[in-house]
Amino acid sequence: MPSFVVLEPPPIPNPPPDGNGFVCIPPGIFPVTIQWSDRWQKPVPHILNVPGRTAIEWHPGNWPRNTDGCGLIGKDFGDQPDYVSQSDASFTALMAILYRGAALTNQNAPEPEQIWQVGSVQYFDPQATPMKNLALLAVMLALPLALMAQTPAPSPTPFAGTSVSFGLTPITLPTVGTTLAGAETDTLFHFTNNNLVGATVLVSSSTFVGGRYNRIFPSISTWLQNHTALTGNQFEVGYTASFGVIEASKTQWGGRSGFFVNYALNGSWAMGFEAQANYLPGMNGTQKWVPSIAVGPNFRF
Repeated sequence: MPSFVVLEPPPIPNPPPDGNGFVCIPPGIFPVTIQWSDRWQKPVPHILNVPGRTAIEWHPGNWPRNTDGCGLIGKDFGDQPDYVSQSDASFTALMAILYRGAALTNQNAPEPEQIWQVGSVQYFDPQATPMKNLALLAVMLALPLALMAQTPAPSPTPFAGTSVSFGLTPITLPTVGTTLAGAETDTLFHFTNNNLVGATVLVSSSTFVGGRYNRIFPSISTWLQNHTALTGNQFEVGYTASFGVIEASKTQWGGRSGFFVNYALNGSWAMGFEAQANYLPGMNGTQKWVPSIAVGPNFRF
């Protein structure tokens, strides 16, 4: 696990022109989020709940003149006073670690409004001897230990928003007497981040029209992201169930249930795979549950 140091204001205020009048963060454990920085025009870590302070960020910088009171991330303190080395590279490495364990709280928000919950950081007493401009405050990042014990959350999903799916089920399964073949269209809307509802239409020897529910399981997508070569957080895995009416010579109730896997090709298109059990009397010539496998595109908007 990489280690980092933080250059901070001294424990005793040092007013201008030598300092900026701020003091270092006191000893304690503080929540950490990743949020947009108006100054840096990109997401950076924010330290929360610091007594008497707001908008405390960690960002790149080597010297006291590079901050107005925030922490400067570096690899080490080097051989010069009030200085941290390799700040840009260290900041990039730190952000990669934090994002691996962060959870996005408002998934559909634009980037400047997104808030990532990271964990906490523990600050210790600064060095007893104050420096001229900024004290060299070694911070123990309690973050990695806490984060590695968690299942990392995925980056922003490419599957947010309304989806229209088109599926074909032309496959006859080996050793299965009867399978379902047909064409399907679904239009689904998010009512929470991981739950979707909408309409489904399946056209085969008869037509099935009903409502559909999809439940997404982000933990499975995350496992694929972190334990296989399938990277990019481009997978969506979940459970699906439908209930509706079969419009045949005799109108009857029917239902379907199973699982699905979608793979994002870009921000708008994905390919989907579904395996379901179907109870559609009058459509497939039997009153029993029969299987189906569907493959087709998804369009997101």
